[in-house]
Amino acid sequence: MRKNQTPAAEEESEDEKPQTLAVRRSVRERRQPERYSPSAFYSNFALSVTDDDPRTMKEAVDSEDGKLWKDAMVDEMASLYKNEAWDLVEFPAGRKPIGSKWVFKKKTNAAGKVEKYKARLIAKGYSQVPGIDFGDIFSPVAKVTSIRLPLSVAATFDFEVEQMDVKTSFLHRDLEEEIYMKQPEGFVVKGKKELVCKLNKSLYGLKQSPKMWY
Repeated sequence: MRKNQTPAAEEESEDEKPQTLAVRRSVRERRQPERYSPSAFYSNFALSVTDDDPRTMKEAVDSEDGKLWKDAMVDEMASLYKNEAWDLVEFPAGRKPIGSKWVFKKKTNAAGKVEKYKARLIAKGYSQVPGIDFGDIFSPVAKVTSIRLPLSVAATFDFEVEQMDVKTSFLHRDLEEEIYMKQPEGFVVKGKKELVCKLNKSLYGLKQSPKMWY
């Protein structure tokens, strides 16, 4: 007890102390969203690991669809030659050519039926040297709000919206850097094995390809 405080005052001050309120907790049952449930996770994971697209050229040509994959690779090479994607030159001293790989994918329709066998030649851009094989690689990306604007205008005025796909889009832009690539697996020119491809176009896989296409 303090000197200037009477017993009555002490009793009154204790009554004025705030009372702690009990926290009211909801009794509603909490359920985890179905998209996060273990069953949904395992089903999606199983879907990804059962992909039957070949991962190497040997695996593709040795499969039961080998002829279809070969035709797909021939079509891809024909497109590269048509767009003059590279020139075969002697490899300059002091430089290191980057590699390439084939990527295979089956294109299916809404019913899940295979409609097309697609083979894409990809440059191994991870081996590019900064300052030599590439510089600025920034590529602007459209925001979702930018896409919503024309769609809302089309809906308001009852316009028709059409979608287009640019085939081999990256081949429509010339490279600014001097990049050398080994000849593609399975398509090495006979009698010119020592030559390399001096790239003229921004192939898929190069670090600067998105910027060049933009």
